[in-house]
Amino acid sequence: MSDGKGTAPTDAASKQAKRGEAVRCYPSSRIATMICGWWLLYLLANTNNPLAQMANIDPTLFVVDAEPFDYFFYIGSRALFLIACIVLLWHGLGRNVSRQLLQNPQDSSQKVHHFIFFVGQLFVAKLIEKATVLLLPSNLLWDLPYVLEDLQYDSVSMGIFISATKLLATCAQQIMILTPLALTARLPITKKLGSQQRVAAAIAYLFIVGGVLCSSPTTTTLLGGILSNGLSELACGWYFWRSHNLKLTVLLSWCTSEAFGFFITAI
Repeated sequence: MSDGKGTAPTDAASKQAKRGEAVRCYPSSRIATMICGWWLLYLLANTNNPLAQMANIDPTLFVVDAEPFDYFFYIGSRALFLIACIVLLWHGLGRNVSRQLLQNPQDSSQKVHHFIFFVGQLFVAKLIEKATVLLLPSNLLWDLPYVLEDLQYDSVSMGIFISATKLLATCAQQIMILTPLALTARLPITKKLGSQQRVAAAIAYLFIVGGVLCSSPTTTTLLGGILSNGLSELACGWYFWRSHNLKLTVLLSWCTSEAFGFFITAI
């Protein structure tokens, strides 16, 4: 009996060491290409440029004379963005390492209280971010143009359509944000740091970088992107670290965000 109990931690440690070794042995040039490619995608899709303006359809014209192609183009551009993120991920790490890094059911602690705490945490974070948007002077942060997402709750069909595009966007954003965090945590130099230093670095990364990468052309300043998304990304990072499950993190983040949007509209 003692032998069986003693081997379980050893096996878990061995699997963790193999995953770290696999990441360390993968070509750094490919990882650099992956990160640079993601940054280029972000600049193309989430900054004020002609390509991003084409993908962000004028809501007034969309309501008046939208055709099936317009719906396809709008959701297709988001799907293409996600596909490009996944292709770069596989190029940088390979499919097997990517799955080990972002989807580890052996290590997951998908407990009910973690699930509930994450949803509550994310909801409170979004309330604080919403209050920040309302309380701070708009000229200090960003202009809020009329965008297609503002029509989400006008009808059931529009709600489903926009909600689906948000799911694609959320998945791509979390891949770009959480993959570098998971990679860095497995580097030997990171393990030499104290636990408080690692936690502080992760919080700063999620709040600043995560907030910026979750921004869009509607948040026209970096400060606006950070203040309107940073706290939510801290919650997502915490749950991913507890669950080691990117799919579940994305799904819960998207569901909570949609529920929060409905709640704000209702009140």
